[in-house]
Amino acid sequence: MNRVLSKPPRDSSWVDYHKKMEKRYRYFVTSDLIDPFYTNENIETIKSGLKGHYIDVFVCGWEKDTWDSRPYRYVFSKDGSTCEFFARPDTLQGYLKYNRPAGIKKNGEWKELYYLDYTREYRSSFFWTKEGYCSVIHNGSIFFRESSGVWREWKGDRSFELEKPPLDDLITQARRINARKWRGFYQTIIEFLINEGMNETQII
Repeated sequence: MNRVLSKPPRDSSWVDYHKKMEKRYRYFVTSDLIDPFYTNENIETIKSGLKGHYIDVFVCGWEKDTWDSRPYRYVFSKDGSTCEFFARPDTLQGYLKYNRPAGIKKNGEWKELYYLDYTREYRSSFFWTKEGYCSVIHNGSIFFRESSGVWREWKGDRSFELEKPPLDDLITQARRINARKWRGFYQTIIEFLINEGMNETQII
């Protein structure tokens, strides 16, 4: 087995140590039952060859060009499930472990998606889960959808139930989410908004 135990120095040079090891190996693996290690084994070999309540695998050679198709992290659970974590293309390699994922797949299906678009002039985010819960920030407004289907808006320190989804308020955001630069990564959110009643022709 091509595995090398992780033995970083105890001083601040551990960062340089990890960068050097990332260039030599495909994955960095941790588990609740073994010491962390680096390896060039494939994902299936790692998954089948380790036991534990969880196996956490970070991709050392993650690249921005394949952000929408290649996970930067895998988590294998004791029940046999597999979660794949995807990062936004602007995420720096050294911050992959700490940034909120752009999306998480569980057993091949989207479990959650997180769209984020912050600039000096614009602050927008849309968090969606498979259960139907959503939280939205757009143009100074804060909305959220309960998994029951009820939409609410935060105003001050209270939330108020809305009679219908705030789709008119979210058209501009939906267009941004549907922009070509995202390569269809957030299509599930677009489909969700259409199912909620948004006019598909307004999003293009």
